[in-house]
Amino acid sequence: MGVPVPELDGMSGLTFWVWPESLWAPISFTQAYLKKKGLPAEGWKDWWCDDENAKVFQFIGEDNIYFYALAEMAMFKALEDGSEGWHFTVPNIISNKHILFFDKKASSSGAIKPPMAKELLEYYSPEQLRSHFLGLGLHKASVPFRPKPYNPDKENKEGDPVYKEYAMFTNLLNRAIRTTFYTFQQYNGGDATMPTGEVSASIKELCDDVLLNYETLMSRLEFSNVMPLLEDFFRFYNKELSARTRALQAEFDADAFKQTIVDALHLMKTAAILSHPIAPESTENIAKYLGVGNELYDWANAFSTLGEMLGDNHALKELEPKVDFFSRPEWQYN
Repeated sequence: MGVPVPELDGMSGLTFWVWPESLWAPISFTQAYLKKKGLPAEGWKDWWCDDENAKVFQFIGEDNIYFYALAEMAMFKALEDGSEGWHFTVPNIISNKHILFFDKKASSSGAIKPPMAKELLEYYSPEQLRSHFLGLGLHKASVPFRPKPYNPDKENKEGDPVYKEYAMFTNLLNRAIRTTFYTFQQYNGGDATMPTGEVSASIKELCDDVLLNYETLMSRLEFSNVMPLLEDFFRFYNKELSARTRALQAEFDADAFKQTIVDALHLMKTAAILSHPIAPESTENIAKYLGVGNELYDWANAFSTLGEMLGDNHALKELEPKVDFFSRPEWQYN
């Protein structure tokens, strides 16, 4: 649809071209999602028309800024003026550079067509893709997306770049969480009651700092900087726990054991709330074994310890051998 542009600054005879149906597509997607979840489609207003309880973030390519930052806002405003007492929440427009398909720009309307999301999910889990895209740094520069199944160089012996970022979860964090539970079960004498007490000052301070840095980076939309922050934290969790467990193996001390578990559980809790937006399904396995609900991921509890949240006499679920909290899809091992 072409909309005549008023004469301005000596320029005239211009037309603003836009596809109106693409501008309300995010609302249509919201309605479709709600229906899929068995919820009323009218619930879209809870997300798009409630400034106090909801925010809208639209991630778009920089070449679409004129459509979504100008035409969409104008269209929403026009609809709002004709409504009965409700208004649209103005979306936060998050502009990104382009994802190149290998080294070339691809689009559904161009000669080079990228794989659709449904096709990518035949090769990768949503958590792998989410981790990879967050780590690409699209807010800074256009970057290549090189999924190995689509690599035209079939003889390429390098690993799949899409696996890279999620490996910190399947390797580092997975190992640390398993070690925490298995160490607790090895020395607890059959008592599954979670040890409580003061988290070591150095551990509490570190976790608080990481939470604040994470919150700052997320608020600035610096997602590619979030990923190395997580990796460094996961490495610390592993290193610290490995040193403590080696000391226990060399000479068991009941007080040292209790402090090791109290500190390790706080590191685990912090890792869980940081990981949940990126890997929600896998992270929710942690809550199951801790015996806690969604309050584990509530930012209002971010700086609380598990002891403060759950109190005394709280039992932890036994972790069976060879359980993975984060893992690659089975088909990737074939």
